[in-house]
Amino acid sequence: YAKAHRLNPGDLRILDKLFTAGLTLGARDAALRLAEKLVTSNPHHARARLVLAAAAVRNDDGYEAARHAGMIVSGDTARVTAHMIALWAGQMSRDEGVSVPALVELENETVMPGPALRTIALFHEFSGNMARAEEVYETVIKTHGLLSVDHALDFLFFLHRAGREEQRDLFFKNIGG
Repeated sequence: YAKAHRLNPGDLRILDKLFTAGLTLGARDAALRLAEKLVTSNPHHARARLVLAAAAVRNDDGYEAARHAGMIVSGDTARVTAHMIALWAGQMSRDEGVSVPALVELENETVMPGPALRTIALFHEFSGNMARAEEVYETVIKTHGLLSVDHALDFLFFLHRAGREEQRDLFFKNIGG
């Protein structure tokens, strides 16, 4: 994807695939640079805003994290994720003007889909909280099961990025790999 992007830097589909590959492989710096490019052409790109919010949290900037979270507007998963990030960012910055509305939105939420939880796991991982990311991934598996190959791959890639090869190999063996 990197070569394709160099040959055609204006193709947003290639840029998005390069960004996704960077996230999957754990290339944080590259993913952050690509996220910044993606939001210039699509201000509501959910995964790019997620990465930018996580980077803001990593830099202890709750206001910036909440701003990026507020730009995530599409679908149940993205909406729930945005509220979770805003809540966390508001609590981090001790700003009830950010955290309380997000908490109210989450309490009124009727859909808490597995993909939203998987996105939150990725957010925690990208912001450096690997223990919390693992807890969320395990909650997804316990609550929603492995409903798709994506669920299993998400967790396998996480275990690989976290350096947990033994647990990764056992999980892979248990799902029939």
